[in-house]
Amino acid sequence: MLIFTVMIGLAMLLIGRQLFWLAIAGLGFILSVNYTGQYFQGSPQMILFVSLGIGAIGAVLAYALQRTAASLLGFLAGWFLTTSLINYLDFAVDIATILAAIGGLIGVLLVFALFDWSLIILTTLSGASLITQSIQYNQQVKVGIFLVLLILGITIQGFMLMQEGGEYR
Repeated sequence: MLIFTVMIGLAMLLIGRQLFWLAIAGLGFILSVNYTGQYFQGSPQMILFVSLGIGAIGAVLAYALQRTAASLLGFLAGWFLTTSLINYLDFAVDIATILAAIGGLIGVLLVFALFDWSLIILTTLSGASLITQSIQYNQQVKVGIFLVLLILGITIQGFMLMQEGGEYR
């Protein structure tokens, strides 16, 4: 599972905007693994099968319905990032779902307001978060790695957007 998480994180970090259907599939898979294991008692194989199915459905919908899928990416990334922040700050579980849903809605609003740059920022944040959650260091080192990955991902994806003649929307 660790290798999948890091690979998904790297893909999102470096090419998340260009292949946002892959980012949706990856986030759908990761969130599904986390929530399926948390709420349903099943074998690891069943959890993996369900999570792969959810990721695949997300990828197909993303490819077919790009604007709607971008909104879905905004919601999933906002939810994931808010959940990661809640876990990092050790908030009370009672309000975690409400805060995660608010984070998801903020992600959707970002996508509508600034399409290309929101995809870059959300996929880079999500990719950097997935990678840093996968490594075993103390929190200060993880925060430093996260910031370096964030700057690297935004720089690479922003440069690729400018090379394509992308708009500043």
